[in-house]
Amino acid sequence: MVTLNLIANFPKTIIRYTQIHSLGDVPEILSYLVMYLKLVPNLENSVKFAATESSTTLAQDLRKLMWDMETRVYHGIDDALTSFAELWGRWSEYFKRSLYLIRSSIHERDDASRVVTLDRALDVSLEGTKETMNQFANRLHQPTVILYSVGIMIPLSLVAMLPAAELVGMRITIAHVFLLYDILLPLFVFLYTRKILLSRPATFTPANVPSGHPAVQNINKQKRFFISALIGSLITIPGFIFLLLPYLIPFGISRQSVDFVSSQNGLNSFFPVTLFFIWGVASTVTLYCISVYRPYKRVRDGIKQMEKEFSDALYILGKRISEEKSPEESLLYAAQTMEGHR
Repeated sequence: MVTLNLIANFPKTIIRYTQIHSLGDVPEILSYLVMYLKLVPNLENSVKFAATESSTTLAQDLRKLMWDMETRVYHGIDDALTSFAELWGRWSEYFKRSLYLIRSSIHERDDASRVVTLDRALDVSLEGTKETMNQFANRLHQPTVILYSVGIMIPLSLVAMLPAAELVGMRITIAHVFLLYDILLPLFVFLYTRKILLSRPATFTPANVPSGHPAVQNINKQKRFFISALIGSLITIPGFIFLLLPYLIPFGISRQSVDFVSSQNGLNSFFPVTLFFIWGVASTVTLYCISVYRPYKRVRDGIKQMEKEFSDALYILGKRISEEKSPEESLLYAAQTMEGHR
């Protein structure tokens, strides 16, 4: 029933996932539109610029919009942009308002009023993103309590109730415990967490690090997986040795060594030898993820740090250019000034 439900709702899940990530591209699209319109007040060319320069999912819809406009599906750019705003306004009211402000900025009488309207369009988008995320965070109280109850409180309570179940005649085997603790409860937690995340509003899409980036292009995933699997296999060797000890008695292994591990008061009763298999699998996954994805994280951390310093660098650069310095000298001065921050 669970599998049937997942398969039946798979198209809806994909659509919702795409909507979330597409709405996360809203700030980038609006920035391209505003950037162009501040220089040239031409709405059609600004949409072409945003559709060409951006590679996001939302930009694909903009390219489809331009195609429909050129094939006379719409009467003009105003009609096309209004239809686009109405389409995405069903999922993002602030995006719709920002597009209307961008459209109205063309009809402003002077450049100052146009710039103010365009800045207001960006502010509406940022304020709307912040507001929707705050609303989502306020609604997380009840789902968090349910997850805590199912994932922590119920398992602990059932462990305490297992001895009492035997007293009332209920026969609970290890298969029942395995089914409940290792399959049903984790499956419920996974599905409920998935449902919560699908209702999460879009914010900002994280920076994409392509595989051709100089910092990650030399990563050989197959080689690193082989090395991680080899280290994990070496960790599991003691577990195999302990499990095979009873079968090695005919080959010269003493009975005392077997009893030391497998007897009622032996090593296995205090320290389960099967932990070596768990450690081996965990070590393989951990080493592979750290060795492969740590360079990606380092690049993203650098991008985040660069974004924090970007406004200061632009201020210094703009100040030098306003002093009638050459662009080359201004860039060099900004680089020297910001060197301590990088």
